[in-house]
Amino acid sequence: MRRCIATGYEVADDLADRFDDVVAAQPDALLVRWTTSGKERIGGGPFEWRHFRLFLFDSDGLVRRVEVFDVDRHIAALARYDALTMGAGQSTETRPPHATGAPGIANAATRAGERLRDTWNAHDWEGFAALFPKGFRAVDRPQSVALELDRERLLVGYRSVFEMPTSRQTSEPLATRGGRLALSRVHWEGTSDSVGPSEIDFLIVVEVDERGDLVAIVSFDLDERDAAHAELDRRYAAGEGRAHPRIAATASAFLRAFADRNWDELAACFASDLVVHDHRRLGWETLRGPAAYVHALTSLVDLAPDARLRLDHVELSDCGLLWVAAWHGTQGGGAFETPWIIVSEHDASGTVHRVDQYDLDQLDDARACFGELRRPDPLRIPPNAATRALDRWQNAIEARNLDAVQAWYAPVFVFDDRRRLVRVESDREMAIANMRLIVESGARPSRTILATAGDRLILQRVHWTAPREGVAPSSHSRADEFEVDEVDHEGRFIAAIAFDPEDRRAASVEMFERWARSDAGRSQLASVIELRRAIRERDLVRVRATLPEDFVFHDRRRLGAGRVARPDEYVVWLAALFEQSPDAIMEPIYELAAAHHGALSVARTFGTLAQGGEFESVFLALWTFRNGRPASLELFDLEDFNAAHARFEELRPDPLHVPPNEATRSACRLHEAGDGGSSGGSGIARSRGAG
Repeated sequence: MRRCIATGYEVADDLADRFDDVVAAQPDALLVRWTTSGKERIGGGPFEWRHFRLFLFDSDGLVRRVEVFDVDRHIAALARYDALTMGAGQSTETRPPHATGAPGIANAATRAGERLRDTWNAHDWEGFAALFPKGFRAVDRPQSVALELDRERLLVGYRSVFEMPTSRQTSEPLATRGGRLALSRVHWEGTSDSVGPSEIDFLIVVEVDERGDLVAIVSFDLDERDAAHAELDRRYAAGEGRAHPRIAATASAFLRAFADRNWDELAACFASDLVVHDHRRLGWETLRGPAAYVHALTSLVDLAPDARLRLDHVELSDCGLLWVAAWHGTQGGGAFETPWIIVSEHDASGTVHRVDQYDLDQLDDARACFGELRRPDPLRIPPNAATRALDRWQNAIEARNLDAVQAWYAPVFVFDDRRRLVRVESDREMAIANMRLIVESGARPSRTILATAGDRLILQRVHWTAPREGVAPSSHSRADEFEVDEVDHEGRFIAAIAFDPEDRRAASVEMFERWARSDAGRSQLASVIELRRAIRERDLVRVRATLPEDFVFHDRRRLGAGRVARPDEYVVWLAALFEQSPDAIMEPIYELAAAHHGALSVARTFGTLAQGGEFESVFLALWTFRNGRPASLELFDLEDFNAAHARFEELRPDPLHVPPNEATRSACRLHEAGDGGSSGGSGIARSRGAG
């Protein structure tokens, strides 16, 4: 190998090697597009040699194998990579720019489709048949056919067509989902002594497993592309997409809202601080806020009322997504299609905070942006209706638009100022008059959201600054307070309750009690609300009364208490906490996920230590429920965000599992009694149990 490399320096000057592209990679394998350039020593002319290099590495990172392919043999290089890595490397990868089909996107499913095509065209029956493992299923869904075949029946059906002397396929990837799904257009043509020239075009959805082996192929008529895309999306949602439920849910909500032209629902997918960066050559200026982005989309619909969004390639991560998509429809009497790439960054709840848009030939830039997305910050509280109302209110304050300020107060609005030197309760008219004086004085608020409860309640810290004429800014009037705000179903304020800076506990209790009285709170389990009240009031007897005998507390934090399998031991753990901090309070910051079986939230415990000094501990809390009562509580460190979400999904009950009732329990008792009794009794009991 050293001699081979030395030869290059003997025949050329200024020899240089350059990586052009990483095509595929895993810990012990690398496939790259490579350019070697220089100046010929004889003749002096410059040259470039573009090719693919495939490297395999040993456990020490040393190269143990190198294979080289001409630049026009990209399919062979990818197939060889798959063969040497046993089908690994399932993530979506960048393909050579001259590759056919999808714009620069390939995955394990597209490569499986290429292997099917190549072995077919080589008339390699054994190689072709070997690509179909046991358990493989083929589904035909054209309008004229509805068949499902296993491996053996499929190969029997293929054999006669395969053996036609001129039988040949071409294929074009159209769409991918993640690493294991692809949609392609296939063209077949062939002829034989008994059959004249024939050809057919159709669509196939190819699914592979984590090793790259075929799982299923679903076929569609050429004009059934919408149905093929729906099949692709359904299989992705049931497979790889399940690993990122929050991101997938936001993407689905966006697509549904755009299809329905529901602009309010579409805006709800985005955070109030949304920023849209457009890197396209003919793109928009930078947009800020959901309203600006939604306006840009509505402008598209104004120009083309039948505009639709088609997703060609989708890749999700814990903190965002990458789409290669296309707008298509008609405008001015003609059809149009506008392809583009979008990368979106999401917070812990799935809400979009940033969007980057690219042209198709900027795929490398888009993938770099996608790779740099930050892991979602669990401490970043996602917006709800109340925070969005506050954003609108503050924008009106900043603009000194008193009419807009007034519009955000509902007729039933109540302001309850519980600060010790104020103690005033006012209605809407008095609150508006007071706000008018504040705005005219030049006072400005700065806010920090501390917690949310449901969609309509927030707890915030507010810092007011009012200028004083003739004095330095450091001497301006200042005031701090805690405030609980509640909005109605239209996003208008119905209550604001102010507290002194040292009354954080009272503010937290107020928000919880308002949530408990709301529609969202009344839909919760009464025993869960009672448990939270008992913990807040340090009533350990009431705490124990809410817990079933099989309650489990599992503190999975690195410095946590571990697994406590009895409710009495959980009460002892709480008692120890209250001894260390007599005023400790546990407060949910916001809810990450909720379902009938449980709830996952970011929470904090804060208070004053018995020996002096304040403390705060922030963590993830996962509650599960059973038979109307708390069944378990698991605590996680914030950095174990993914593990907590996975645990939440793991505990989700199987919808096909029939829960027991008195009849099933009675049957089980009869069955158990029959097993221990006489042969006659046993037969009767078993018969009833089976029935």
